Amino acid sequence: MMDSKDSVTKSFEMMEKAMEKAWDMWRMGLNSFTAAQEQIESMTRKQLDQNKATRNELMKMEDEAQKQIRHNQEQMQKMVEDAVNNAYAQAEKANQDMVATLTEQVDYMMKQLKQNQDQMQNMIKESVLNTYLQSEKKQYNAIANLTNQVEDLTKKMINISTQIQKMNKKTEGK
Repeated sequence: MMDSKDSVTKSFEMMEKAMEKAWDMWRMGLNSFTAAQEQIESMTRKQLDQNKATRNELMKMEDEAQKQIRHNQEQMQKMVEDAVNNAYAQAEKANQDMVATLTEQVDYMMKQLKQNQDQMQNMIKESVLNTYLQSEKKQYNAIANLTNQVEDLTKKMINISTQIQKMNKKTEGK
């Protein structure tokens, strides 16, 4: 009876430890996700700063070009428009590539996190099943031992009873 209680207590302790480990892994996964999110935000800030710097450069170029070539304003305006469109297209392409790469990385991390969770659940299930099977085996062995002891005691009682009957017959015969 005490073995069963100890076994159940140990099982619950093992389950509790396994759940703590699962939570730790969950926290690690969330920390990884947070780090990735911070990385995305940092890269986005850098891109915005670069876009701002690019805009500032273009504005300076435009001002200098207007001061230097006032008489050819139509051509300069065309050049600036082309430069802005090209810079915007390049920045847009770079942003799209960066977002695609980051999305792939986040998807991969989420798959890894899911796989880790599935592995942890399988480990917990196996641990509980093994503990249960060990408990069942111990109970079976305890019952078998008790049965053997009862059989031995029964044989001894029969033997003692036979001896007492023989002694009674001898004493009655005298």
